Parts: sequence; structure tokens; C-alpha cells
Amino acid sequence: MTESADIADSTAPEVDLVLRCQADRAVLEVRDHHSESMISEWSRTWAATEDDGQSVTERDSHVWWNAFAECWQEAISVHSAAMIAGLWITGAEDVIVCVDADGELLRPALCGPDPRMDPDAKWLLSQLPGAAADWERITGSAPSSAQMVAKCSWLHRSEADLWNRIALIAPLSAWLAAKLAGASDGGSPRSMARPVISAGMAESTGLWSVIDRQYSRLICQIIDSDRDLMACLPHVATGGQTVATGLWNGIPVICG
Repeated sequence: MTESADIADSTAPEVDLVLRCQADRAVLEVRDHHSESMISEWSRTWAATEDDGQSVTERDSHVWWNAFAECWQEAISVHSAAMIAGLWITGAEDVIVCVDADGELLRPALCGPDPRMDPDAKWLLSQLPGAAADWERITGSAPSSAQMVAKCSWLHRSEADLWNRIALIAPLSAWLAAKLAGASDGGSPRSMARPVISAGMAESTGLWSVIDRQYSRLICQIIDSDRDLMACLPHVATGGQTVATGLWNGIPVICG
């Protein structure tokens, strides 16, 4: 991805870029920084189902990266004088990305509700004595095949070798933020920054304790008692804070 040399103009109104990710699209919005009103938007879409009509459950994560790159170039061709205050990346909490210690993707992203994870969601439910009631008390919801908790269980059970190589497992938007914050000139990854997600996004994983306001060690150990899964999860901004993962093009990159 090519970085723009100078996209700021002190005479132009401040704007925010908002990248909204979904399983079948990416939309880049330009919004007024103060009023949050929409100024313009660009998007890319792709098929949400296979040829047989089944929902796509795995997709190359670079689809979203490339969609952002294309939309970014279109946006700065029109808003080249804008002063960009921040880049917000949101959505796709049920699209999960696995990355190794070198920041390389280990496999395609796991997308949305996935019937392969239904047995894991049921198994997880049975691992607490109060079943759904205990899960809802601890995490706010019972596990489902769309959540990271069930996808982690499936990966641990079905792709053990890959599972042991995971250094970061995160929602798609957190991976995009980390990749942008670690991008060097020309867009090659310099390092994979540890993303910072909102507490709301953490709650959607099924791994976050709404009681303790941190990842639940109990839930993580149910999935794998032999490794520290908590060390592979994004940092969480608590107390209503907004924390950037890092800078890209001098712009704060915020996930959530």
C-alpha cells in the first residue's frame, strides 16, 4: 500500500476516516471530525456465499486489506487537502484472524457463524456446571459458533499444529489496525503491533469476563490448559478509553 506524502492542509476541516468491515464488504467513510456527519464514502464488495449457496466461512484476510488500500487511494484523490484526525476500524467481530510471531497470517480468516464450530459451542457450554447460566454470568452470553471462543476451541481441537504457532488471535478489525500500525514505507509489515480493542469488542469474543473486566482465565484454560491463551489476545481499553494501536501515515489508528 502506497503512503501519501502529504495529505494534511491546515486550512481544511478536520475529518475522520472510518473503515467499516463486514464479511462481504469494506466501506471507507470520510466523516467530519466534530459533527461526525458523512462527507463521502467508498466501498468494495464480494460474494458472501459459495456457488452452492453456502455461506463463506473462510476468506483470505488480504481481501479487506486490499479493499482498504483501493478505497484509501480514491479517498485521498478527493480529500487530498483534508486534515485526517484519525482512522477508525470497526465491525467484523465474528471474522477471526490468526497470526504467528513474525506477523504472518497462518490461515484464512474464520468468518461468521460456522457449523463446524457448533460442536465446540455445545462442548464449551457443558464445561461450566451451570451451563448457559454460568456462561451468561461470566461472559454475558452463551458460546456460539460465531464467537472467537468457539473458533479457538475448534482450532485447538482441529488444527493443533497451527494452534501452537499462534502469537495473536484477533477480530479482523484488530488485525487490520495492527497491520497498519506496523506498516513501513511501501506498506510492508515492519512489525505486528499488539492491537488495542474496545471492551465492547472484547465482550463479543466470549472470552471476556464482564465481572472482572478482563479476559477470563477460567474460560481460556477450558480451551487450553497448557498455554497462556490470554497472551495471544488483543489488549483491551477499559473505562471508556479510546486508545490507538499506533500510527499509520502519522494518523492514529483506532480499533472498535
